[in-house]
Amino acid sequence: ENVELNGRSAKISAELAEVVAIITEGELKAETARRALMESVESLADIKQNIGSLTAEKGALAEKEQETLDKTAATIARKEALENDKKAKEEQLVRVEKQTQRTKDEIRDAESDIVTTNKVISEINSKLYSLNAQISSLESNKKVYQNTIIFSTGGFLKKGNAILTICTENDHLHEVVKIMKTVCGKKTMVEVNVPDAEMPQGVLATPIWMGGIT
Repeated sequence: ENVELNGRSAKISAELAEVVAIITEGELKAETARRALMESVESLADIKQNIGSLTAEKGALAEKEQETLDKTAATIARKEALENDKKAKEEQLVRVEKQTQRTKDEIRDAESDIVTTNKVISEINSKLYSLNAQISSLESNKKVYQNTIIFSTGGFLKKGNAILTICTENDHLHEVVKIMKTVCGKKTMVEVNVPDAEMPQGVLATPIWMGGIT
């Protein structure tokens, strides 16, 4: 019986040692698995941290992209405003050039009218000088009529005028008038173009009386 008990005891001890070995091996495997799990958890945390960093970078890039889009839109609006301003200034320049050309044309027409007016004034002055010469001739022929002559230039179109103050007896009055009419001739009407901004053509044809006596 003792031999049998010893045999069973040895067998149980062997089985127990085998179970202990299996448990020890399981514990080692469990520890290895735990360590692997911890490493996986740490790796997962790193991954989450990296995802967070990437998300933040993505947000920053999105903000920069939106800022760039806003700047681009502002630049386009500014460009359109500059183009509109340029177009408006070009149109204004065209209007100014047209107005300048019209002004030049008006000045040229006015200069032509001034030349014509100066010619008329020159003719009047010539007649006045001729009248004075006639009076001087009459004086030299002893047909003396005391007179005072006053020359003036002014008024509309700066017309030349002469005022004669003659003292004579009533018997010689008709003779003096006859001489004056002969020398001065008859009044004539001429038309002179006067600048007028209200007229479509820029000038106004104005009739004036020239020559003669009153």
